[in-house]
Amino acid sequence: MAHIHRLFGSAFLIRPDGLVMTAAHVLKDAFASAAENNQKVAFVGKDENGQAEKNVVAEITAWDCAPEPIDIAVAISIYQSKTTYKLSKKTYDTLLWRDVASIGYPINAWSIVDKKHRINLRCHKGYVQRHIASGDLGRPTPESFELSFLGSRGMSGAPVFLYQGDHDEVLGVFVGAFRSEIVEEVLEEITEGSKTYTEKRVKVDEYGIAHAISALRGWVPSFMVDALI
Repeated sequence: MAHIHRLFGSAFLIRPDGLVMTAAHVLKDAFASAAENNQKVAFVGKDENGQAEKNVVAEITAWDCAPEPIDIAVAISIYQSKTTYKLSKKTYDTLLWRDVASIGYPINAWSIVDKKHRINLRCHKGYVQRHIASGDLGRPTPESFELSFLGSRGMSGAPVFLYQGDHDEVLGVFVGAFRSEIVEEVLEEITEGSKTYTEKRVKVDEYGIAHAISALRGWVPSFMVDALI
């Protein structure tokens, strides 16, 4: 019987034979922790072809990361199920203002009740609000999207996709969320009793980042013979 000790992030099936995709840093962190604690890394899915509430733990038998700085990885496990996800071949510069969604397993939605793990999905919906080209952030970056929504801790590795009716077209993989605050104005008032009251007006900037599937064009994982796209 498998015992779940820790969750590191989200992943999703891209083929029914057990091929999954996630963020590279999720797998790197997971395998580093497993080596340190003499444990194994597994993919957690739903039983009965993804339709049951019962969780299935399937050990990852091979994995590989895309060339840096792309934060995307693929892995193979014994878990098999139908999947609605298909990797997109769209170029990332055609997607501004497109409505997108993401589904993953944030750590704060994981609980243990009566010794049973409850691992629940969280869904986000928003739009692509900016394209990030190589060098835009002052460091090497792959083709990326800035999203109008944040993702909770544990959403790294989740798919960012377009709903296409009979399938979900995966545009990218969620890799991080950013939040910054800029103080625009400070007002101080000193009363007759020498008490000081301070009022600040703060601008908060929040967004998520996804690395584009199109950045993987031509990449062949070490345990495969064909490129993903």
